[in-house]
Amino acid sequence: MSHTQTPIRAYEAGITILGSYLAITSLFNSSLYQIVSTALVQILRMFQITTISSQQITTIIPLLVTLFVSLLIVYDYIMGQPENIINIYQLNLLLVTPEILSYSRLDWLNLIQKPQILDPVRSPLVVFISGAVILVGYLSLYFTSVSRRTSIELINRGIEENRSNQIFIKQSTIAIALTGAAAAVSVILFVALTPINTVLQTIIGTLPYGYLAFGVPGVLLLLATLWFYLRGQEKEEN
Repeated sequence: MSHTQTPIRAYEAGITILGSYLAITSLFNSSLYQIVSTALVQILRMFQITTISSQQITTIIPLLVTLFVSLLIVYDYIMGQPENIINIYQLNLLLVTPEILSYSRLDWLNLIQKPQILDPVRSPLVVFISGAVILVGYLSLYFTSVSRRTSIELINRGIEENRSNQIFIKQSTIAIALTGAAAAVSVILFVALTPINTVLQTIIGTLPYGYLAFGVPGVLLLLATLWFYLRGQEKEEN
């Protein structure tokens, strides 16, 4: 690794650690984790194992998950290929999913008569910011990994290493700046839409305006995509 790439590698490590911390925190603050940890204690008591309390469970499991994620980060950052550090985000997205689903209005868990399994615990803003940081890390690391592969290809084609590193730094910096700016704008819009939602709820009341606001455009987009696909198939056949 060139010394000129050190700031980018430091960013990759920092955003991955931050994203992993937020993902782990999200999981342990979700209602799903609270229910699972309580059920685990009850199962242990069924087998006459009473030496582990609920408080100990809520301490041991976070430590084990944190240790596992930390080891993955260290392995991908030090022993693995530089671009492999992005693999940790597959786990991060899995960890943050229960808390995000708790804000879904689709009561799909009602099929098993257990809708309380996914109940919101933290404020929507905290959950949104956590998800935004995780996505920023995922997207920015994806773009830096692509830029790194491009840099290696340029070197193999005979481009000077210093010149190739300059291109990599420039591309990576732009990618990080754009993804960070997009996340900042999305958070600002999320905060700004809160009073608008309050006004809409006052005017519309309990009507499911969310389904109309997002459902109708989604259906129209789906129909338009289907129409373009069928038109393309028709042209190919002709």
